Amino acid sequence: MLTGRIVQTAGLAAAETLYVIWVTKHFKGDAQKTYLGFSAAAFQLSLLLGVVGGGFIATYVAWPVLFLVALLPLLALPVVFKTVPDEDTRSSNLDVFGLFLIAVAAGGIIMFLQAFQWLYLVAAIAAVVLFAWHISRNPNALITPAFFANKRYTLVILIVFVMYSVQLGYVVTFPVLMNGLHGMAEAQSSLLLVAGYISAVLVGVFSGQIAKVLSSHQALLLALALITGALLLPAFFVDAPSILYVLSMVMFPSGFALMYAPLVSTAVRGIPAEKAGVAIGFYNLTINMAVPIGIAYTFRLLSLDLGFMAPFASEAGTPFASVLMILALVAVLAVLMYLAFAKTLHREDAPGTDLTTR
Repeated sequence: MLTGRIVQTAGLAAAETLYVIWVTKHFKGDAQKTYLGFSAAAFQLSLLLGVVGGGFIATYVAWPVLFLVALLPLLALPVVFKTVPDEDTRSSNLDVFGLFLIAVAAGGIIMFLQAFQWLYLVAAIAAVVLFAWHISRNPNALITPAFFANKRYTLVILIVFVMYSVQLGYVVTFPVLMNGLHGMAEAQSSLLLVAGYISAVLVGVFSGQIAKVLSSHQALLLALALITGALLLPAFFVDAPSILYVLSMVMFPSGFALMYAPLVSTAVRGIPAEKAGVAIGFYNLTINMAVPIGIAYTFRLLSLDLGFMAPFASEAGTPFASVLMILALVAVLAVLMYLAFAKTLHREDAPGTDLTTR
């Protein structure tokens, strides 16, 4: 099962990354944000189908059936092969050692958060140090130090890592919270997410239109405010009726859907098309590391049965309110980082400037 999950996750990461690379290579400006928004919409739609459909399948059928759902994308392959044009390719090397070091670093952090055994943290730190040494010495490494010389790209990567660590942290907490405070089964609590994910899909679909009204800076501020507000609402009013959680879950995925296109567009601005693939690949790799790390520390916090930072919560709601407040503080950290870096992120560059050579 673990091997199958690894293959499944690798396929998901590859498909999404290839789509974003293709979009950033062939579209610019508002058109680029439009098609990046479609990617965000598709992701939010998949979460809707997965959470709602998964809840019902797990409750009324059998959870192993969920793995069969992953076969459905195979139906789209003939259309993809027919419509996507051929492109010139060049040979390259797969940086197996670099990917191994990243896997060790992410795995070490996740295991440390689960067991709090320092050996895992030491392994993660050692992997990060070795990765830095590896990319500085190997010209065929996964990514070169020149990318990190690009301040805009590096700062976006830092913001992405912090903010995306809360994305599924709240989502996986939601059914546990609704069961503990409202006695809802997973299938029932998943229905509360429907409005939120539909809203997020619409935000993604209309990203191009939004880009005509809001600048990237304005869209990112609004997105970060929605995400942070969505966490603060239940953190302060954890015992509120379920309608508050519906509102929170409308704001939360909509914020991530709104954030995706302008943030990716900002990250790759100034990076030549031939280097965009590497930049996008590492960007998505950062997300794929941040999400499981966020899930790991969220479940660790839930297991600690925390009893602080919840002045308005009942005894049963206090542990949930405390975890949600910590997630909100992580989101606030991302907001503060963005505000501190905003001037650099949105600085205009001279036409043709290659920021990865600085």
